[in-house]
Amino acid sequence: MPELPEVETIVRRLRPRLTGRRISNLEILWPRTLCNHGPAPERIRNQRVDSVERRGKFICLGLQDLRLTIHLRMSGRVVFDCRGENPNHIRARIHFENSECLTLVDARKFARIQLWPREQPFLPRMGPEPLRRETVKEVLDDVVSHRPIKAVLLDQHILAGIGNIYADESLFLARIHPQTPARNLTPRQRSRLAAAIPRILEAAIQGLGTTLNDYRDPNHQPGVFQHQLCAYQRTGKPCLVCGTPIARIVVAQRGTHFCPRCQRERAK
Repeated sequence: MPELPEVETIVRRLRPRLTGRRISNLEILWPRTLCNHGPAPERIRNQRVDSVERRGKFICLGLQDLRLTIHLRMSGRVVFDCRGENPNHIRARIHFENSECLTLVDARKFARIQLWPREQPFLPRMGPEPLRRETVKEVLDDVVSHRPIKAVLLDQHILAGIGNIYADESLFLARIHPQTPARNLTPRQRSRLAAAIPRILEAAIQGLGTTLNDYRDPNHQPGVFQHQLCAYQRTGKPCLVCGTPIARIVVAQRGTHFCPRCQRERAK
C-alpha cells in the first residue's frame, strides 16, 4: 500500500499539472470506486482545481465547491499516460478541459474516490501528521494503550500516514521491539521514536518512496528508498548494524521485521 512518502511524491507530481485546471468529467468505470455517501459525481463538472495536497495516505484535490479524495489502498495507481495499462484494471478517469486525463488503475479494486462538500468535516477522525518530532512526541506521550507499539503506529486515528514499511523502519532506527506495549515505552524510547519517525519519512520522501511491487508515480517512475531499507522484508539477512539475521513475526495481522539483538524485547 502506498504510504505517506509515496503519496507525498505522487502529490508533488500532480500539483504543477493539475492546479488551476478545470474538470470536465469524472468517469467511473467500476461503480464501487466512488464512495456513495458523497455528492453526485455530476457536481464536479467545471470545477477548478485550487489545490493538490496530501492528508495521511489520501490524495486531496481542493475544488471550488468540493473536495475530492483518492485513497489508493493496496495497489492503486494514478497515471497521466495509461497506454500499456491493462484496460480491465482501469477504474476511473478524471478528465480536464485541456484534454489532460488522470487515470486510476487498480487490479485489485480496493482504491476509492470520494467527493466531500466544503461544509462537511474533512477526514475528521484522522490523527496528526507525523513529520515533526514535537508532534510525534506529544502523541506518544499521550498513548496509554496496551497494544503493541507497532499496532499503534499503524492506527491512522493516532498518527496519519504510517504503514507497515515505515513502522518497521522507524522502530528499527529507534531500537524498539515491535511487540512492546505502547504504554510501557520509557521516556527515552518515546524520544528516540519521536525523532526516528520524521527522519525515516523525510528520507523516504527524498527517495521518492519505496517500490517493491506496484508503486509508481504518475509518470510511471519508481521510488528508490527500497535500497535504504534496514528491516522491512529483509528476513534472514544480516542486520546492517550488528549482523544478526533479521526476524519476521506477525503483529496486528501484519508481517513485521526487526533485529532480535538491536531491538531486544524488555522483560515484562
